[in-house]
Amino acid sequence: MAIDLYKLQRTLYSNEVRKDDNPTKAYIFPNRNKKDIFTPNPSIRTFMQVLQHEISPIVTTPPDHRDNLFKDEHAALKDLIQDPTIIIRPADKGGAIVIQTYEDYRKEIMRQLYDTSTYLKLTFDPVAKFQKKIEKLIDEGLSHRYLDENTAKFLFLSTPNTRLCTRYQKYIRT
Repeated sequence: MAIDLYKLQRTLYSNEVRKDDNPTKAYIFPNRNKKDIFTPNPSIRTFMQVLQHEISPIVTTPPDHRDNLFKDEHAALKDLIQDPTIIIRPADKGGAIVIQTYEDYRKEIMRQLYDTSTYLKLTFDPVAKFQKKIEKLIDEGLSHRYLDENTAKFLFLSTPNTRLCTRYQKYIRT
């Protein structure tokens, strides 16, 4: 935070010095060892002192981290997290959490994956096909100058990360 305040102060001083000069010209502050020492505007110095005084309580006050759980609740939560027989996942909606046995979780995933009205078993890996299409679109964007070289490099992944299966269980209120 101190560095940001210092940069702001230097910018304000620099703008004050250059207000009559050409604003694009770089200004070098005079050397402090010479006779013509730069004296900053007193109003800028006062503004910076007031700003530092106002900001210091915000910056120096540590965040208030009160615990909203009792010790036995923390222990129970830790036990749930470390239990390998259950799966804890966020629900699809509502910000709730679903706790399910590993076997039930696996059965639900398999049921959904084998639902042929929703999923279709692939006979080949489509990643290379999609990668070629994306590469062609990026090349087109480069040739028409819609994209620059850095953006094109960012958009194209030579080794994409493909997920095999991720599933978040639905939370149903009863």
